[in-house]
Amino acid sequence: FSWWKVLLLFFYFDQIESQTTPACQACISIFPLAGGSSGDGLVGDYRLTEDRGCPEGCSYTKDNADQSQTWCFKPGHYPFEHVCPTTTETTQEISTELPPPPAPSPTSGFRTRYEEDGEIFEQENTFNNITGEAKITVPAHGNNTALEVIIQESTGILVTAGDHVCQVSSVPDDVNTAAIQDSGEEVAAANITVTKEEQTIKYELKISDGDLTEEEKGDLTESMKNACGNKPIEKIKIKSTDEDTFTRMANGEIVAVSTSNSRKREATCTDLTTLCTSNDQSCWRWQIGSNTISIHSLQLNTLCITCCNSPEQNSTKYCKCDDITTKAKLSECYAITNGNCALGTYKCNSTDTCQNYNQICDGECYGGNIKCGDECISKNHGTYRKRECTENNVTTCSSSQYPCNGDCGSGMFLCGLRCYPDYYRNYGYRDCDGQCNTGFSQCNGTCAEGYFPCGTKSCRPDKYRNSYRDCNGTCNYKTQQCNGECPEGYKACGTYRCIPESSYQDYFLCGKWCMYKSYWTSYYFRSCGETCLRRPNFDKFYECSNKQCNNVTQPCNGTCPEGRVLCQNQCYEV
Repeated sequence: FSWWKVLLLFFYFDQIESQTTPACQACISIFPLAGGSSGDGLVGDYRLTEDRGCPEGCSYTKDNADQSQTWCFKPGHYPFEHVCPTTTETTQEISTELPPPPAPSPTSGFRTRYEEDGEIFEQENTFNNITGEAKITVPAHGNNTALEVIIQESTGILVTAGDHVCQVSSVPDDVNTAAIQDSGEEVAAANITVTKEEQTIKYELKISDGDLTEEEKGDLTESMKNACGNKPIEKIKIKSTDEDTFTRMANGEIVAVSTSNSRKREATCTDLTTLCTSNDQSCWRWQIGSNTISIHSLQLNTLCITCCNSPEQNSTKYCKCDDITTKAKLSECYAITNGNCALGTYKCNSTDTCQNYNQICDGECYGGNIKCGDECISKNHGTYRKRECTENNVTTCSSSQYPCNGDCGSGMFLCGLRCYPDYYRNYGYRDCDGQCNTGFSQCNGTCAEGYFPCGTKSCRPDKYRNSYRDCNGTCNYKTQQCNGECPEGYKACGTYRCIPESSYQDYFLCGKWCMYKSYWTSYYFRSCGETCLRRPNFDKFYECSNKQCNNVTQPCNGTCPEGRVLCQNQCYEV
């Protein structure tokens, strides 16, 4: 019945004149036709409401009428104004602020298979062409916890939501979110399993970096807030490290890390040092078809403490670095210094200590974890769930990727020295000089029948030969720029993307980012020089000369924005 109303009202409005604009007007006042009556049922004031299915996405309700009815507009002959009238009960003017549009659903999505230490798992990738937001969902696998990654490239915000903690950092320079849409169909159709040899590993430490600023809070999208839920949110900075340091920390060693807080001098201690160890491990990957080499971000959540490195000094504020030799000691020092357990640990009442989530307390596991030998594991920890294995009368918690008493178990087969699920045979697992290779990896420079070599190590289906081109020795997909150039039939948009000429008019530049035109993007995003602002920051920045985007407290060439005055090189509100 409600749809019948919408269609009927839309039919009536077929004769109402309206200028077509990309954005919906906040209000429309319809006046009588020349010689017509003011009692015409179509005459009146209409206000924009949430999208209820009207063409162009602009739905309206009528003042002093049934608010459940939806009114839609098409070109016609009625005179009109885009003015919000005052109400009859009060002289206060109704706000002309457009209501926030609902967040649209993702427009693109696919799964990518990866092999890691003999385990195959799928990472889910989605992209919203309207909001410009990408989301990556990684299952728990190996020693890595499950993770949800949300990226808004235009504002430079990346959120990682784990089981217990939500973290905010900057978007890496080598991530182009639109690549999910541009070549996602090709990746999904190729049915590729990306191997270790086709990945570039980035060893990274997540270091706590204080609280979020108001601007950073304003940059958090609704999907980011929903992913974080009630989890504690911390701001982090990503610090690159080498494989040796990463491995040592992952194994529980205490390592001195250079941070902005390290080596400060205070009255109670002249030599302060930051010591860190691993608090958890996670990873996510970025490979969206255009490049044959996948970027594998292998990350450690860190537990860090600032301690006094001067043995001769007794500080009442800081622990002595020499006393911190184990993770338990570091965690104990953190609790004493900060008055609570660190993120990623929990309080075990029986021992009055802070423990990791994989440690047993009072014979029980934390949250939904389950026992396996003498440790706690997640209920769903990837393809290779751990299992109890008894060999030589000793029971351990081991991965099912390794034989137990020489047996791989039901539904598994031995390939090389490891066990694989039987369905991996469908991915072309084959012997290559004694190694277990997938069908999408080259073996001595050759590919399986029906595939062609792409780059130095991977293979791609023959049907995609026309979708790739060489770019300085790399294999580029047709929707990715090469030195700022695009293939025939495509035009460059922003820094990375190539858009088909037939749909180029549907995109616009917000700063230097290529975004899809819609009411949603026009409401939430605005250019400021080469920066793309989200709505909560519209009033906090303004465009200066040379495409600079300044905070409103900063002058531009000695001049402040309207409504502010200059005082000692700062702009203050009048």
